[in-house]
Amino acid sequence: MAGLNNLDMRNFNNIRVYLFVAFFIGILLLVTACVLFQQEIISNESTSIGLWTRCMDIGSGIISFSFGCLCFLFFLNVKTLQDLKSVKTKNKTVLWMLANGMALLMIPATGWYYLFRAMRGDYLPSADSIGIPIAIQSHTVLLFLLPLNVFVLLSLMRSSLPAPMFQPKPCLKGKNKLELWFWDIVFGVLLALAVVVLILLVIDGDHIMIVLMMGFIYLLLSLRAGKVNYQRKIVSEK
Repeated sequence: MAGLNNLDMRNFNNIRVYLFVAFFIGILLLVTACVLFQQEIISNESTSIGLWTRCMDIGSGIISFSFGCLCFLFFLNVKTLQDLKSVKTKNKTVLWMLANGMALLMIPATGWYYLFRAMRGDYLPSADSIGIPIAIQSHTVLLFLLPLNVFVLLSLMRSSLPAPMFQPKPCLKGKNKLELWFWDIVFGVLLALAVVVLILLVIDGDHIMIVLMMGFIYLLLSLRAGKVNYQRKIVSEK
């Protein structure tokens, strides 16, 4: 009986199970929306199409989010909540390449976003070409590369990587304490904004951008871990 209880607790603590459930809920929403959307097109009752497309977007957004989480968990070899304590970041070179790679992938992600909605019939035939927003957002991404690299390089200075992702902050005094507080505020604000954007992307069903935003959250957590680990080494050397 004790063995069964332990098995049940391990299954309950397995976070991959919850993501699989979310994945199938998203598939259910997506399939239901597709069927109802097709029925609306056949019956030419266009007044309700907006509702079904919204269900389709949310369903596909949940699928992308849960799929992205599963990929990260398998990549980091995380099965339970306890495993999160042993997660380590990558080195500085990998994080720099990850930041730029994800930023460049935002260009095809933007193209897919508008192309998918154009194929679904979201835009009227008389509307402007989807090439206009794709071109504008692609140029914005290229301009975003400069401040992104400046921020990443500044974050990698006085940083020790690879490092445990979630470790307690050391007891600091003076300028080291102020420095860590400053970076905590910076990363805290950016992480809060990233989470809000991620939720909006899931609701909007922006398939590729959801995974990329999760990658940026991982990047921010890794950069913060490097700062904490650097300060911990300073304390241990004294």
